[in-house]
Amino acid sequence: MIGFKEYKNFMDKDFITYLSNHYLINMTHRYGHNSIQGKGNSFFMSEVHNDGVTNFVTYKLIKKFGVSRFKRIYINLHFSNMGGSWHRDDGEKTYLLMVTPTLKKDSGCFEVCDTPTPKPPTEKTKIHKVAFEQNKLVVFPAKLWHRGRAPVEKNTPRITLAFKSI
Repeated sequence: MIGFKEYKNFMDKDFITYLSNHYLINMTHRYGHNSIQGKGNSFFMSEVHNDGVTNFVTYKLIKKFGVSRFKRIYINLHFSNMGGSWHRDDGEKTYLLMVTPTLKKDSGCFEVCDTPTPKPPTEKTKIHKVAFEQNKLVVFPAKLWHRGRAPVEKNTPRITLAFKSI
């Protein structure tokens, strides 16, 4: 898939554990966010503004990928039955860091279409599934259709940190 890449163990192990707890406990989460404004399942979301912990992740992305600026930085928080809908992002690329602990196989996976298409995927579309593994960074072109699946485990959060590059 053109422009798609996974990076395991992107951050230090202790730091990603700290980040997971920080985003779960110290952030104010707003319920009612949708992948496509006003459509599909609702889940929690938090905009991140000048958060020192997130700034360190931003620094690591800039250093590794040479990104000059990010349009938006936020977290998505999903529980069971709060899966996202197929959508495309604004910006050029999306950098998605899986923050919370690794989920069971086929739980909370990230799905992305293998090729750009003008319409959302159908049953015949080739879909690439990415297991939800703590500390995995997924980088992909923002115009690819994608979605985050809900975890199947009850009372288990799935948090991703999303960066949208200009």
